[in-house]
Amino acid sequence: MSLLINLRHLARKGLELHGELSVEELDPGVADDMVRLPYPAHYDVFVERPSTAIVVHGRLEITIACVCVRCLKQFERRVVIEGWNCEVLPGDEETPVQNDCVDLTMRVREDILLALPQHPLCEPECPGLSPPQTPAHDSDAAFQGLDGGSVWTDLNKLKW
Repeated sequence: MSLLINLRHLARKGLELHGELSVEELDPGVADDMVRLPYPAHYDVFVERPSTAIVVHGRLEITIACVCVRCLKQFERRVVIEGWNCEVLPGDEETPVQNDCVDLTMRVREDILLALPQHPLCEPECPGLSPPQTPAHDSDAAFQGLDGGSVWTDLNKLKW
């Protein structure tokens, strides 16, 4: 259900709103393989209209699925935005008033996307992937072509 605010309900006093926005409503469009939004976002906000502007403040929360960029381990993390604020001014093109209602879904979506980790780590001190174990004889095989002579020997044989 979108975060739709009926302005008629704000005429007398502020409103407390609690609910969630589905993944489809958030329409994340995140083209990042490391961060996904498989769960709905939850909001707990207070809406008031002290003047002609609409002021919203409260808390946003969403659980995201991530892949650690160092070790490629999958994990989930809660993203919480405490003290979320939003102000809708009259004539705001991004959040137009339609039928005495304002839909703040896109504002919530934008702030959630800005709060997502750019470089998700499963732990702050994640060591990353361990280097592949190679037998000692394999590393020596790469140098068998070098007969102890100069590396320029074969190049010097070329005719110009």
